[in-house]
Amino acid sequence: MIKKCPEHGFFRGECCECGNAGQVVLEEERTEKLGRLVAGALRHFPDDLGLDMNPRGWVDLDALSVVIGTRYRWANKRLVLALVQSDPKERYEIREGELRA
Repeated sequence: MIKKCPEHGFFRGECCECGNAGQVVLEEERTEKLGRLVAGALRHFPDDLGLDMNPRGWVDLDALSVVIGTRYRWANKRLVLALVQSDPKERYEIREGELRA
């Protein structure tokens, strides 16, 4: 489950580092589905989804969000950012409108 603290942003778990319980952004089942699709898009099958990945592994965040939105109508760029920014293993990197695993 992904939640959002008004002061610290997106997080996973019962409460934020500050103790705020946060507001639910994405339930656990959808977090898992979105996570699998984002990981697959960035690591295993970007071409199958029509994504252009540069030689250093970067994909346009807007393009990824559009592709994900066609697969899961409930998903959008904000939820992709929530997933990435709250990842406990910090597997993703965002830079200048691009994302990579």
